[in-house]
Parts: sequence; structure tokens; C-alpha cells
Amino acid sequence: MPYLPSNQGGTASSFNDEYELFSDFALLASYLNFSHKDILQLPHSHFLAYIKQCHVKELQKTEEGREYLKKAHRYQNPRKDADLSSIRALTGYTTSNADGGENK
Repeated sequence: MPYLPSNQGGTASSFNDEYELFSDFALLASYLNFSHKDILQLPHSHFLAYIKQCHVKELQKTEEGREYLKKAHRYQNPRKDADLSSIRALTGYTTSNADGGENK
């Protein structure tokens, strides 16, 4: 997933001044009913997976958040197949079919 949006409209990197670890702890505690001690004992990979899921749930609550998630999914999963008709329209590329005629 791309960086989570910050409140100031930019992007937040993982450990700059906008990032607050304890807000993530509070989010996990509220969603999963974990104590801070339980959270500290989680393997790092599990902690990150839980945080990601909690942030996704928070983003799904608003229309703006759902739109952000759609864009993030689209950026992470680009089309595997080229849209040949669009490429041909942009470049003027033509092909010839078996009977000698041209296709666009």
C-alpha cells in the first residue's frame, strides 16, 4: 500500500515527526482488544500486518478513504495485458489480416 496520507495533505514516511507509534498501539488496542503488553510481545511482521488492516478498516469508513484504497489497489495491481486498441489509436499502428486488408 502507498504511504498513508498525513493530515497536512502530504505523505507520511515511516518514522518522521508525523508518525506516532502509540497512536498505532491505541488503534490496535481498540480494534483487537489487545493490551499494550500484548502488542509489545507481537512479532514485528504480525504487528505491521495488524496495523495495516486497522488502517484499511479506518479508511473504509469514509468515501474519501474508500477512493484512496481503490487508487492504491490500482497502483499496486496494474493491468497485465496491454490494451491494444488504445495503443493503436495513439500510435497509428495498423496490422494486416490474412486476406491482405488492413485493420486499425
